[in-house]
Amino acid sequence: MTHLGTRPTTTPPPVVAPHRRFVALDVARALAVTGMMAAHLVPLPPGVLSRVVSGFPSTLFAVLAGASAVLATRRHAGRPVAASVSLVARGAAVAAVGALLGLAPSGVMVVLVYLGVALALGAVLVHLRTSVLAALAVLLTATGPFLTSAVRDARHVQSLGELSWESPADWVTSVLFTGAYPVITWTVYVTTGIVLARTMVAAHRRDAEAGTRAASRTWALRCALGGLVVTAAVAVVDATYRTLVAVPALAEQTGLDQQTVEQVLASPAFGASSGASWDSVLLATAHSGHVADVLLTASAAVAVTGALTLALRHDGAHRALRPLAWLGAVPLTVYVLHVLSTWLWTSTATPTVGGGSAVLAGSVAAAALLGWVLHRAGRRGPLEAAVSAASSLATRGLLRGDPAARGRA
Repeated sequence: MTHLGTRPTTTPPPVVAPHRRFVALDVARALAVTGMMAAHLVPLPPGVLSRVVSGFPSTLFAVLAGASAVLATRRHAGRPVAASVSLVARGAAVAAVGALLGLAPSGVMVVLVYLGVALALGAVLVHLRTSVLAALAVLLTATGPFLTSAVRDARHVQSLGELSWESPADWVTSVLFTGAYPVITWTVYVTTGIVLARTMVAAHRRDAEAGTRAASRTWALRCALGGLVVTAAVAVVDATYRTLVAVPALAEQTGLDQQTVEQVLASPAFGASSGASWDSVLLATAHSGHVADVLLTASAAVAVTGALTLALRHDGAHRALRPLAWLGAVPLTVYVLHVLSTWLWTSTATPTVGGGSAVLAGSVAAAALLGWVLHRAGRRGPLEAAVSAASSLATRGLLRGDPAARGRA
């Protein structure tokens, strides 16, 4: 009851819920997984469509993993050790799943070991200031291709290699530098995702405090337009250098026709072996880790996240994209099932464009159905639940003496 002459009490402004799901991230994860499915199932000639599905989806997946690292550790706010242990456990669990999945001869370059190690490194990254993270991303983008090239030359690896299990030192070297998805490069994507999630959460918090949606709209618009501008600029630089310099030089050197040269330049193997040259800076060859490749894919991931956030502000788009959101809520489970099903399909059939398209459509529909069933049941994907359980188990001892922390875990 309010007494005369006293000011009425006010309700504290709402804040962003610690376990709130950001649907745009789920839809983006679905696009990433679907893109990787397309790259594995549908043979495509070199071109724009091939570039979209062969290079961008896996890097979008890595950016979103960095964003997930921020969201997963919000429950450990104020407890940096618990947050770090949680991320190391998550990374180790993802890497273990990837190591087991790699035993299946599917022909797919499994990303999970590299992603798991990058997530474990996130245990340090999430505690750095945003300005430091941005500087680190720029540094690794500029130096990454030359570091990986130097290590490959020293170890006589002239292409994107497989993980080496011969010794611990060989394994670490292949994961960090010579493997198909070197962590030295993927750390840029994870760092980008951390910065993206931090700024997104901050914008939503400002909206919650002010009772508006202006801050999140401005954030999404800046991401969409800024990412698009950088993506377009890098694409123009890549196309100009490729047409005026790289193609004529390689054609003259090898005597190959232009179409064959284009295919060579589009090969990740060429990107991995191009060494310390302008090719390592200006050619955006998919999976090459070149400066242009990293800038193109990272900025595209930011643009897609911003654009989806803007689109999902409208009820019609929200309803239309709901199946993708269901799929994107269980990305690890869907990815593993996809790799296993690809192994079974390729062992019994010869992939073709038509056949692969049909399998792709069926795979996406089945994945969306799985996501819907789990959503209706209020359950996580089995592998998502396992990774979360590993994180909770690893931090249980740290939280044992703190009832409030246990309540958030």
